[in-house]
Amino acid sequence: MSRLVYFGIPGLGHIYPATPILAELVRRGHDVTVFNAPEFERAVRLSGAKFVAYPPALVGEVYAQAVRTADFVMFIEMLVRSAAPVLASTLDRLERERPDLVMFDGLAVWGEMAASRLRVPSVSVSASFVFDPAVGRRYPSEFRKTMRSLLRLSPQLTRDWLRLLRFGPRIVPRRLPLLPRPGTLTILLASRTLHPRVPQLDDPHFAFVGPSLDPVSRWAPFDFSRLDGRPLILVSLGSVFATNLAFFKDAMAALASLHAQVVLVAGAEGVKRLRAEAPENCIVVDAIPQLEVLPRTSVFLMHGGVGSMHESLWHGVPLVAVPQQLEQLVTAMTAQDAGAAIVIEDECFGRRVTAAQLRDAVERVLADERYRQRARALGDALQETGGWKEAADRIEGVLLRGVPY
Repeated sequence: MSRLVYFGIPGLGHIYPATPILAELVRRGHDVTVFNAPEFERAVRLSGAKFVAYPPALVGEVYAQAVRTADFVMFIEMLVRSAAPVLASTLDRLERERPDLVMFDGLAVWGEMAASRLRVPSVSVSASFVFDPAVGRRYPSEFRKTMRSLLRLSPQLTRDWLRLLRFGPRIVPRRLPLLPRPGTLTILLASRTLHPRVPQLDDPHFAFVGPSLDPVSRWAPFDFSRLDGRPLILVSLGSVFATNLAFFKDAMAALASLHAQVVLVAGAEGVKRLRAEAPENCIVVDAIPQLEVLPRTSVFLMHGGVGSMHESLWHGVPLVAVPQQLEQLVTAMTAQDAGAAIVIEDECFGRRVTAAQLRDAVERVLADERYRQRARALGDALQETGGWKEAADRIEGVLLRGVPY
């Protein structure tokens, strides 16, 4: 039995893909301890892993606020700022217990640093695409703006980076790509077929194992008896952007007169604010067991997140994507280029999408069987990937050899 630790990110889009991997490692007899924000303890314990809470400096709302800004430099600031308190609260414990391997979410820079400090192999697990200049070719002006902001660095980011030196200059991150932070092995929970062309596709230190999907790791209730057999349109912006109530109102207006049923996942606040004005064909809920709802879905109106995109295509469901920030736009465009989605770019660039745009896009996908055919073909390819079991195999390979190959 090996002793493993995993540093997570306090967001459902990061926890859901990780828990099947953690559960598989526990099933194989490894001692797994997960560090994450207190509100995600239940999700972690469902995997059978032990749980240790992060300090108050890093909780779910801190992460969500940084993502919602859609400002890449502010997001990096949040990650770097969080590293010092997390390391200060965990390093003594890790140095006493001496794990055999450190695993970390590809955004958890403190996991990379902890592995370097302990001088043990590491595995980075990323539910996102690789952030590489090659990814920005489609939107060069936006990407250049992001990179210029990053290269200028803010005074706060510089100060936070310098604070990390107290943990040892040797362990301060220097390697590329910027995101995900690389480990001895970096596991991408993404399809090589759908990923934009980047150098890491051919790097043996990067393993593209496909999506990590396991319904057992999801716990949200849903009354399936409310579905009446009409074509089902699922509407969600993920957990972080569920605060965009204007979008949900436009979606309800756009879809109210369609011969279809709508399940609109709007978070707790959205349920309070929107349920009373929902049209007859719309069910407004806080959360759903998405992997169980998708097989019944005709179109998924969503934000372009990597996890939700893979889940939808896995089940052969075409997409209408309304990205909320650049990363989601790049992701969603891969599905559109493959013929399985329509992307509406407006909200990513600060313009409110209209009900007419949403209705037109959903009607086009419903009416054209080629979208579903292409989504099914992509889903068949995704189902041939190794997913969480291959991820666990590769992690054990690093344990055994200390190198990824």
